[in-house]
Amino acid sequence: MNEGKTIVSLKKREDSFEVQHSFDREFLGQMGVWTLIGKKDIDSKFVCLNVGKSTDVGREILYDLACLIYVKSSSNTSERPYINQFGEYCCFGCNYGETQESLYPYLADTYTELFFILAYKGATNDSNRMMEKKIAHKYHALFWRNGKAFERYVFDNPQVAIEMTFIDVTEFKDSLLDCCRSEDNGYDG
Repeated sequence: MNEGKTIVSLKKREDSFEVQHSFDREFLGQMGVWTLIGKKDIDSKFVCLNVGKSTDVGREILYDLACLIYVKSSSNTSERPYINQFGEYCCFGCNYGETQESLYPYLADTYTELFFILAYKGATNDSNRMMEKKIAHKYHALFWRNGKAFERYVFDNPQVAIEMTFIDVTEFKDSLLDCCRSEDNGYDG
């Protein structure tokens, strides 16, 4: 079992990212739930940024990495504000159909260290969907959108503060494994 294992990690050196932990090919073709944690600077602690489920975790992370490294930020030309699943404005904008292409350049501009971690290796889409929601809510994943844009409210001038819970990588991985192994794997939210 490789739950809690780092898929890839990056650290910013000046204006570009350096790979700290190389992409692990064992995640190609693997179904499951992944998390992304990051920190803004050397003095801050890690926070959960995003959670996702996929039928191929490795390929999804490779695409996310490509957006992180090669796509430039487009917040000046964005059509609408990026609102997370909790209804919070995330301080940047995105264009329709360009979620990853907007999110990951913003993360590249904002965070100095990033870890993609396999959270859960579910056997079915339903178990992965429930675990994704459980993890996102437990760690208040700041940029999580549950597969689509937040639609419950329309914001004319969103100014919602984001509440962050900071943790370090080891504490996060230990807590994540406890969360995934707990008896209550059914999330109703």
